[in-house]
Order: sequence, then structure tokens, then C-alpha cells
Amino acid sequence: MVRSRVLSGAMRLPWPQVVARVAAAARADGPSRRGVLDAVPRLPGALRRRRVLPPAVLADLDLLARAPGPAPGPPVTSPSHRTPTTAQEPT
Repeated sequence: MVRSRVLSGAMRLPWPQVVARVAAAARADGPSRRGVLDAVPRLPGALRRRRVLPPAVLADLDLLARAPGPAPGPPVTSPSHRTPTTAQEPT
């Protein structure tokens, strides 16, 4: 998970956010630090594909990051996950 966050950040985020993401993971627990180390060999390829997201998308991501958790209530399901209706039996 951390490796993916580091690599996707390197490809899509401005440099200050990349540095903050890597520094936070490096200061965290052992598995997070391991994720940073696992990302290092793949960084050259990620940097070759680097295309920073447009400012509007970055602003939306910032809003999502600062938003509170999901609202309480029933889970939202898509039509494909609804329970099928049962056919009526003949009388």
C-alpha cells in the first residue's frame, strides 16, 4: 500500500506533496518504512511517466483529504448488487 502511494505520488503530485508523503511513511512503523524502500527500485520508471495532475484535480483531492468520514446511514448499493425480486407463485 505504501509503495503504491509513494509511486503514484511521484507520478502525479507536486514535489512538496511527494516529499511530505515519503517523509511521513519513513517516520511511521516498520511496514511503512519497508514500503518506501520497496518503492525505490521502481522510482526511475515512475519518474519517466511523471505527469502532475491539473490544479483543479489537485484541489478536489485536497477537499477529499480534509473531508470528514462517510455520512452515517445505509450503505449505497448499485443496481447490480440489489437483491433480486422473487417471482410470485401461482395461486
